[in-house]
Amino acid sequence: NDDTLPPEKRIPHREVMKEKVKFNDVLSFEDVETLKRIHLNYRLLYLKDIVLPRALDDGAFASLQQLIHKNLAAILEHLQKTDALLARLMEQVRQQDMQSLLFLEDACRLSRQIAPEQRQALYTKMANAGLFDALAVYFSGDWQQGDAAKSADNEVGVRKPWEHPAQHHAVEVLLLHATFHPAHLRNWLTKEKNEDGRRVLKDLTQMMVHELDQGVQGQIAEILRSVLDPATLEGKEQDKRLDVFYEQGAMDDILSPLREKLPKAGTPPQVCFAQQLVCEIVAFAVVKHGYRAKVYVIRHGLGQQVCRLLSAPQKYLQLAAVRVLRAIIGTKDEAYVRYVSKNNLLTLLLQSFERCIMPPALGTNLMASATLELLEFIRSQNLKVLVENICKNHGPLLKRYADRMKPLEQLLLKYQQNLEVEKYPPEQYASGGPVDSAGGRAQRRMRSPGRDDSGEDDSYFESLDDDEDPPPNGKEKSDGLPGLLGGYADADEENTAEAAAEADPARHEGEKPSETGEKSLGHVSKRPRTVEPETEAEKSQ
Repeated sequence: NDDTLPPEKRIPHREVMKEKVKFNDVLSFEDVETLKRIHLNYRLLYLKDIVLPRALDDGAFASLQQLIHKNLAAILEHLQKTDALLARLMEQVRQQDMQSLLFLEDACRLSRQIAPEQRQALYTKMANAGLFDALAVYFSGDWQQGDAAKSADNEVGVRKPWEHPAQHHAVEVLLLHATFHPAHLRNWLTKEKNEDGRRVLKDLTQMMVHELDQGVQGQIAEILRSVLDPATLEGKEQDKRLDVFYEQGAMDDILSPLREKLPKAGTPPQVCFAQQLVCEIVAFAVVKHGYRAKVYVIRHGLGQQVCRLLSAPQKYLQLAAVRVLRAIIGTKDEAYVRYVSKNNLLTLLLQSFERCIMPPALGTNLMASATLELLEFIRSQNLKVLVENICKNHGPLLKRYADRMKPLEQLLLKYQQNLEVEKYPPEQYASGGPVDSAGGRAQRRMRSPGRDDSGEDDSYFESLDDDEDPPPNGKEKSDGLPGLLGGYADADEENTAEAAAEADPARHEGEKPSETGEKSLGHVSKRPRTVEPETEAEKSQ
């Protein structure tokens, strides 16, 4: 007894273990050691969860958990290695024994605590022993039994495990197998000439639509998503398994909720939740199944059926439709893009977007964020067909809210850029300007009215680069300006002028100082030269 509690609230644990706890022998374990481990594990779990939950420190808790895990691994290993035990269990499940079904469910649930290799071996052994054939008896097509036969007004509340219908426990066993290793269940459901597999698959889809327990609806959707995942399949096998869904009508049964009437404010919640789950499956198939999903979506007009949910009063259904559109556009497939543009699937989206940002809405809800993210993806990937479709058909809406929402402004800018690129193709224009035949950028010049595009101007500009011909007298003519613009005499001109002055000194008498060029320190400088007059002695010489 717990001394920290008042006497009236203390629990006589020993009395509980001796008198109230009863051991149900579902299977006869002939191994004595395994039977002892089962009893020991129950007492350890009772001690950990009920007797000492507040008194255990981390070290004691880890020790108890290690003992429990060790015993559990030994028990499941014994179950996996004993073929006769598994065969007896499957036979009892097939006979719709509820205790055997609960035992099977506990064994599959507790196997998540052991090593993946041991869990894989156990699941493989169960599948070979006829697990799915044994569970097929719980899916007899009468999916309305149990909760589904009750009125939607009755709130079920929290129930004990044995109060659930047997179908719910069978669904959980299928879920545990499908989420860990879906190959066994997928092969059984899609096996040729397997009527039980087809019946179970159809019954699962019907349960997902009409089941009142939304937890079971979510479990069935997860099973279908795992079975539809082709990640572990080879090419031929993938086509073979997916043929069951796309060619033999299984996908039609799964997507049947989208063909029903648009939900209203008073629609039962399980119907709306089923439509949301179907949208999730559609988005998953679009991403994973490639051309098969593309052909199915376009042929059956699945996009139009999904976009009807954008007008539903339930916000989570509108968001589910946005996720499907995001998956379709996210493939960036040209056929999908043209399908969306041709059928104006974004019109209902933008109408719903406008409703959710208009007063009294705050304009920052989840629906607005999801729509802006989709528009930003279209702009960043420059899906020109969709950019043009949105800006042409909904330009006033974008301009009205462009100041408040930057993605709308950037989408309009991208549309203008695309128009400019279309008007000036890059192969003919560089940065908006014309290019010549050699690929270089040409200079754009305004011509006089009536003047043809002759080659006179080009020849004129080309002649500027050629050296000028020397004048007839053999002297080069300098047209440059004096100073820094380069009109200086070079060194040869200086030497010629000095030689002429020495040869005819009388000619240069009395001349004013002249400026000659002189190269100094890498540049031409100017300084005055003064010619001194000759003395009498020099004249006499």
